[in-house]
Amino acid sequence: MSKIFFLLATLRFATACADVCNEDDGAYVMSTFPNVAPVPTCSEGYKSFPRPGYNWCMKIYPAILKNFTEAEALCTADGAVPSGHQNDVEESWITRTAITVQAEYGYTIGGVWLGLHITLGCDYTGFADDSPNCGTNSFEWTDGYTTGSSQIKWAEGEPWQSNAYQCALMAAYSAGNFPDNDFEALPTQVINVACNTRYASRPFQTRTTIVCGKPPTEYS
Repeated sequence: MSKIFFLLATLRFATACADVCNEDDGAYVMSTFPNVAPVPTCSEGYKSFPRPGYNWCMKIYPAILKNFTEAEALCTADGAVPSGHQNDVEESWITRTAITVQAEYGYTIGGVWLGLHITLGCDYTGFADDSPNCGTNSFEWTDGYTTGSSQIKWAEGEPWQSNAYQCALMAAYSAGNFPDNDFEALPTQVINVACNTRYASRPFQTRTTIVCGKPPTEYS
């Protein structure tokens, strides 16, 4: 009978301590976990990157796109925006993933549309002048989260001094596939281009994809 009583008492105690029971100097003290809000995660197909104070989700869209307008529309339909890169880790992932996407379409050279656009006030012919807000600082991130400009590796002579070139592409190809044309940009270097014009002789602008980004929004 005593064994049965002990088992019933133990079961009742365990039920009372369904949250958490801590042992302290031989005595059990019942405590409870504080309410913890669920942590959002990235949507399917997006990769999470830690940034100071928050996480950022990015995805290379699996398509070869005609221009920036078409590319941006794909991000928008996915609840995202054209993304910037905050550091070298993100930059490296963008180019590696873009190269993989391009290979699926039979290409070895291409470009990635970035959420990088000409700065208001610099959008006129000859913007790369002596103004501190123009020149190599004449472009700004548009995703609302990416900051800074030191991580932008402009190709030699870029950004080009023309009002017509208001968007930006990152070169994405392996070092052994240097393009045979008059347009030289090393892997991960950035060029400013016309947003909706394709140049058939320049594979950076005819074989493009886009990096989309957004904050974590999914809950498990």
